[in-house]
Amino acid sequence: MISFGAVAGGPECSFFLSVLQPIRICAKEERIGQTQSAEINVVFHLPGSIADPGYTGVRTAKFSKRQKTLMMQIGVEKAMVACQSEAEIRKYIQDVLLEAITVGESWLHKRGIAYDAPQDLSVLERCYDAPAENRHSS
Repeated sequence: MISFGAVAGGPECSFFLSVLQPIRICAKEERIGQTQSAEINVVFHLPGSIADPGYTGVRTAKFSKRQKTLMMQIGVEKAMVACQSEAEIRKYIQDVLLEAITVGESWLHKRGIAYDAPQDLSVLERCYDAPAENRHSS
């Protein structure tokens, strides 16, 4: 299964985080009762006035053999943190999570570790739609 969170580099990251949060919560709820042999944990690193990750893009970080969890890190571009378009940020999140799953699946596969990428992609597809549906129903 997939899980994700964020490390914010300052208060200017709040809009990006507000767009990420409903998708993150949905994915967490989707994981309840699910089992999988390996997990990908994605951490968004957002640059700001207090801290800057010093990189952009998707990269593998660390792997926990005991938990069978691969951490993937995403260095978010400064322009995306400054963006005030929910649609653009949601598209960015969708794109980088797809890349993180693809890279992570390849990393795990090369080491003979089973990972169900289609299941996680399906979860994320449902979660991309859920926040918009919830906003319209209020």
